[in-house]
Amino acid sequence: MLKRFFAHTRTALFRWNFAIILFLSPFAGHFIVTHGRKFQTAWLKSRDYYFSISYSAIIAMILMLCIYGISFQMNKRYRDKGEIVSWLLCQLLYGVLAVIGVELLLATCLFWYKGHWIMETAFFRKIFGPVVMFILIVNMAYMLFYAIRAPIVRYKVRYLPPIPKPIKKFEKVKGDELPGLIYRDAEGNWSLSLEGKRMPWLETLDSAQKKYGKKICFRGQRHWLVFGKAIADFDLPTGKRQVIIHLKMEAPFVLETSRRTSPRFKKWMDKYFRKKK
Repeated sequence: MLKRFFAHTRTALFRWNFAIILFLSPFAGHFIVTHGRKFQTAWLKSRDYYFSISYSAIIAMILMLCIYGISFQMNKRYRDKGEIVSWLLCQLLYGVLAVIGVELLLATCLFWYKGHWIMETAFFRKIFGPVVMFILIVNMAYMLFYAIRAPIVRYKVRYLPPIPKPIKKFEKVKGDELPGLIYRDAEGNWSLSLEGKRMPWLETLDSAQKKYGKKICFRGQRHWLVFGKAIADFDLPTGKRQVIIHLKMEAPFVLETSRRTSPRFKKWMDKYFRKKK
């Protein structure tokens, strides 16, 4: 989990979010420090005001980074698989309750450094409520962000082919005899020829996509890869952004692209048939 997140820190998405967090942290720190008090211009000449803004901004930045990391992991683990209830519960448990625990730990350490016990201060009476509200708002913002950025995609299975008998020796597909469809199910990876012949596929879908390139095949979903020569037609259902692909042979399930891949599929089909002509 941590390895995946650290790899994610090198992406443009993380850099944009980190820049936004850095930008919002001073405002969050100012809100926490001045909450319940009328702003006075004399504060701008006080070192204590800037000191309070600084450590409050650092704590707000740590909390937002924690919520971002948790939201990223929960989205990958549960929401991408359509497990919405598990996604919401884990987001509540880790993104809200666990982050509140982090806030209490940081606030306790800060008051201890300043020579105070947190229970003897006005933290829970004046600051704790706005901090919890801030944590809830950030969680809702990231959940809404992932809901808009990566809509949930579900595909309908028309029927599953019968489970084949155990095969002792797999038959490899030659380069000049490319299949029309490569897909993955509970039994493993399979290829489907234009004649409808189903055979075990010894490579992963990722390696097949890299091997044959994007010019002759298209990765519509994580579990299937279709070749242009096998496509007979495709439909655009009314009121949906997904594309349903019809093959020249009988497919084991309905080939439906996601909302994100539909525009790329249309461009790919246009280029593919333009080259064929």
